[in-house]
Formats: sequence, structure tokens, C-alpha cells
Amino acid sequence: MHGAITLIRHAETLRTRPLHLSRGAESLSGLSAGTALERLGKSPSYGSDIAGVLAPVGRILHFPSAAPYAQALVDRRPFLLPRIDARVIAPAASHTPTPEKLWRMGVHSLMMAPLIARGLVLGVATFLRAGDSPAFDRRDLALACDLAAHAALCIDNARLYNREHDTALTLQRSMLPSGPSPPADRRPVRQHAGGTS
Repeated sequence: MHGAITLIRHAETLRTRPLHLSRGAESLSGLSAGTALERLGKSPSYGSDIAGVLAPVGRILHFPSAAPYAQALVDRRPFLLPRIDARVIAPAASHTPTPEKLWRMGVHSLMMAPLIARGLVLGVATFLRAGDSPAFDRRDLALACDLAAHAALCIDNARLYNREHDTALTLQRSMLPSGPSPPADRRPVRQHAGGTS
């Protein structure tokens, strides 16, 4: 089985600076077509022809509103394609060649589960099956949803921890003295071991 974790990046911030959900930034509470996603991870990460077709970790991905990725995120529901064939991948062909490449490499089943924590959609987990492995079914989808829920909770906890840590550091820095240094003619008095200054 192959898979990928893809996190949301707010499309407006892509023009100015990256928004890294894994580093404490807020997620989107509402999604629309054209949401930008950042590939956070994939498995296996190397040594597989199929993994080589998937966008590399760190790549920014844009999906049209009709794409399964976008639908899984907007609808906040899992998405299952038990059998992938030429008819199923035809609508995606006008947007990207990746689904057809994966199908030609033997990927025959796909499922996606949104990563949701505290009511926020953080991203989507994608699972692919190829070769002689059986097609995904409803039980696999239920397991994927459980895994996605646990992953979302871990990502959200890390995000919150990073935000709190950054806040604490900012507060500590703001409490450091920032007053002027003493004038040069006022030197601190040192006492020597003999008790004289």
C-alpha cells in the first residue's frame, strides 16, 4: 500500500509567505475550490516507482473543485474509489497526468480521509493500492478514517504546542530588561578578597 499526507495551506499566504500547519499556524475552518495543499509526507518515501509519481514532500499542490482531494476536504467526508479505470480517471486528465500515470503503473484502488481536529480541516490522507492487493472496501475506509482522526489529533497537538511555545518565548523576551546601559563614568565597585575596594 502507498499513501500520502497532504496539509492545507491558505491560498492567500502563498503569495507572501508559506503557512506551515506543522509549525503552529492556524488552519482553515471553511474551504473552497482552489485550496492550496502542501505534501507533508508519503510512504514509501523512496524506492518505489509509484511514490516517484506522487508529488514530492514539500510541494504545493492546487486542486480544482471537482477533484477528489477538494471534495474530501470541502465535504469533510472520506472518499473511496474501489476500482480505478480509464473512465474514472478521464475527468482528471484535463488537470494533471498523475492519475493516469498511477493507473498505468497498476494502482487500482484509492481512498482519502480528511484530517479534522477541533472542527478544523487540516488536510487529507490518501491511500493507494496496486498490484495483486485487493481493492479497498468500506472496512478499509473505516480504518483509514480512524487513522486520519489520530493523525489529525497529533498534528493539531503539535501545532498548538508550537504556538504556545512561540508565545512563551515572545513573552520571556518582552520581560528582559531593555533599558540603557550605565554611563561609562559609573563603574561597579568590586571588592577584593582583603575587603577593600
